[in-house]
Amino acid sequence: MKRILFATLFILIAVAPNFGQAASKSAKADGKVEQEIFKALDEVLTALVKRDGAVIERLFTDDYFTVYDGGQVGDRARLIESLKSTTNGWDDWQRVESKVNFHSNTAIVLCRYQVKFHNSTGSHEALWRSTGVWVKEGGQWRLAASQFTVIKPPPPKPQ
Repeated sequence: MKRILFATLFILIAVAPNFGQAASKSAKADGKVEQEIFKALDEVLTALVKRDGAVIERLFTDDYFTVYDGGQVGDRARLIESLKSTTNGWDDWQRVESKVNFHSNTAIVLCRYQVKFHNSTGSHEALWRSTGVWVKEGGQWRLAASQFTVIKPPPPKPQ
């Protein structure tokens, strides 16, 4: 019985350092992959401002969908069509905060944006929170789904 106990302890002690090394290697790989995702995300943000539907075609999955702040659902075709509008448009997207969680060939990206846009009522600025689901297809990260929420400013403090 003592032999089994000592053998088990020996194996655990011998293997334990390898678990830490494996975690370290995957963390380093995630940093590189994270940069790939942010590069693709920044391309999308630039494409929205420049009204470049070709970038959206390339970096969004065919079955992409999004849920907007008011609960409306949109898709890739609708987004590309909206880029042709002369009344509404994006003037600037600044990624203020971002975090990525990886699950195999899928990345869940949480971001906060400072957004400037215009429509028929004038120019506007807003803070938005977004969750994006990115999948690796054919060696490239593509956006499969997203959801946006407007971050409302806090109410003024009573005097």
